[in-house]
Amino acid sequence: MDKKNKIIIISLLSALLIALCVLVVEMKSTEKKAYQGLTEIEEDQNMEVENDDNSQYIDMSLEKDIEAHFQENGIDHEKVAYCITDLEHNIKYSMNEKDEFIAASIYKLPLAMLYYDKVNEGEYTLDSTFTYSGYMHEDAGVISSDYGIGSQVPLSDLLNDLIM
Repeated sequence: MDKKNKIIIISLLSALLIALCVLVVEMKSTEKKAYQGLTEIEEDQNMEVENDDNSQYIDMSLEKDIEAHFQENGIDHEKVAYCITDLEHNIKYSMNEKDEFIAASIYKLPLAMLYYDKVNEGEYTLDSTFTYSGYMHEDAGVISSDYGIGSQVPLSDLLNDLIM
């Protein structure tokens, strides 16, 4: 390889290295901006909702229903937190919302809602079944205590166990 080709290769590699460094710096800058945006969103989510001018929309039966459920099931108020926001009327119902709790399976309720929507749309019925496969098995799981691997599990049982 002659000297001219070596210079060209070194120049190309240098240009590539410079371009790569510029790309990395740009990516880090974008990541930092995205993180700052996320922090702003988190701050917005912690804002208090004002109920002053929406009192005619406050549904006291919701609060009564929740309290009745706690009483019927012997649920300790200190062990539960919730925050329900009525986006239409800008009203927030909450209990222990500022307390820190470990979230357990927070995707389950939205997943159940999705399947209930699919039932309402006719895509599934509550009698539709799903195969219980080995990769789904949990030793202490509710489904594994009622069904064996390979069993057909009705959607109604899955949704019930999912919510419970």
